[in-house]
Amino acid sequence: MSEPSTNQPERSSRIPVPLLLFGAVTVVLLVGGGLRFSALSRQSYWYDEINGIRIAWRPYAEILQELEADASPPLYYFCLHPWLHAFGDSETSTRAFSALFGVLLLPCIFLAGRQLFDVKTGCVALVLAAVAHFHLYYSQEARMYSMLGLFTLLSMVSHHRAWQMGRTTAWAQCVLWTVLAMHTHNYGVFVALAGGAYGLSCWHRQPEQRKGFTLSLLMTGLLYMPWFLFALRHQFSGTAITGGWLPPLRLSHVLGTVTSLASVRLVAFGKPVYVVALTGLIAYVGCWGQALQSVHLKGKGERSGNSHHAGLRIAWLYFVVPLVVPMLISLLKPIFLPHRYSMAAWPASVLLAAYGMCQVRRPALRWAIVAAIAVNTGLSLTWYFVAEEKAPDRKVAAAITERLRPRDCIVYSPHWAGVSLSHYLKNPPNQLGFPARALAERTEGNEARQRETRSLEDMLALIGSEQARLGGRLVLVRTRWEPKGHELRDALDRRLKLIERQSFHDTVELSLYGMDAANAVTIPKKTE
Repeated sequence: MSEPSTNQPERSSRIPVPLLLFGAVTVVLLVGGGLRFSALSRQSYWYDEINGIRIAWRPYAEILQELEADASPPLYYFCLHPWLHAFGDSETSTRAFSALFGVLLLPCIFLAGRQLFDVKTGCVALVLAAVAHFHLYYSQEARMYSMLGLFTLLSMVSHHRAWQMGRTTAWAQCVLWTVLAMHTHNYGVFVALAGGAYGLSCWHRQPEQRKGFTLSLLMTGLLYMPWFLFALRHQFSGTAITGGWLPPLRLSHVLGTVTSLASVRLVAFGKPVYVVALTGLIAYVGCWGQALQSVHLKGKGERSGNSHHAGLRIAWLYFVVPLVVPMLISLLKPIFLPHRYSMAAWPASVLLAAYGMCQVRRPALRWAIVAAIAVNTGLSLTWYFVAEEKAPDRKVAAAITERLRPRDCIVYSPHWAGVSLSHYLKNPPNQLGFPARALAERTEGNEARQRETRSLEDMLALIGSEQARLGGRLVLVRTRWEPKGHELRDALDRRLKLIERQSFHDTVELSLYGMDAANAVTIPKKTE
């Protein structure tokens, strides 16, 4: 008998690469989705959240009336309106709406990395996005920022595909996603500018696509024009967008923007942890630097936009334009806020970091970068789920509920603090606002109207008449955001009996007053 041949190939026991890739991507998607849908009710509502919910509850025509004084376009409120009627306005329900868009971004950013660059970049981008503190934070907030991030990413990918394919459907997608971004947040305008800038960079390279690009620009402008005219008439002419509530641009805003985009949380756990966080920040910025260097290297020999250079160009434009343009405008008139307004640039920043990481050739350096980012991510997520507190409004409302009597009067300073607290207090009847009327005092219950300010003397007279009418005590809720509230507190300290004073989160102060000024006492400040 002949011996069996030893040259026949053996059956491989390895898992096929496509199946392994599918499994890994699925696991990361499940982890990212789990993070975004976990503990949605842990944080208290804060003003922007509950005011947006209050607006979205109203009929569609009244939503537009509210937006005369709000600084946002209507799409988020229009979409949240039926969601509230279907699922209610609990923290879990409203934040699940935002988390849904946050989860949808994850597979999209994997596909974006694969289309703009390669599968490896898509996988790294997916991992970075899935555990990003910045995106997780705003995916669990009842605001429009996770919506803006998704539409920005889809706008970038559709513009890249349109210039590559030149099909009518591709240009239609450019219009769709860009217009949705513009109707979600005012920074969607800068997203549209980034798409336009990319088109201009391709103008000479691909003349056959000029017609589609021009028509898409015209259609985008046409679909945005109704809201632009509305905002020009109401928001820009008032204080909604260009009012004094936005701080002037500072160098700290630039640092805050960089740390946010890198998902670095500089937590106060001591110097060793601070150094680790800085190391993670340096690693992330180093990846951006590697991607920037690759623009020049990949640009050599580029033909028809088919190399990675096209992906790098559009990613850098979608990264830089939504940040630099509003910063430059803010030198004349503040319109920029670090952190949440950076969401328009965040998807591109993740793709660039992923690409830069993949381009690092030295294995030891690459693993050092991975380790630094991984450790920082662990610290940021631990801080977020264990220690971070966005707002103390729920605690403040609970403290008021413990002390409040039927004849007591609540004074909010600033007046808008009563919007979120009234939600938790179930709208107690006796409420006043300073320096403007509280929402409960207004006949229309509309933030866009009846915002007359009060002088300190008028406020003190009004408090006196209310106490005489009700015969109860006074609860003053003061936040550090309103400087006139300090004057009101000092005046009340001189006139009324201070029973108790408590501080929450170093931002909110709760003072309880009786009516006997002769027996006024000073209670040591308690910190919770």
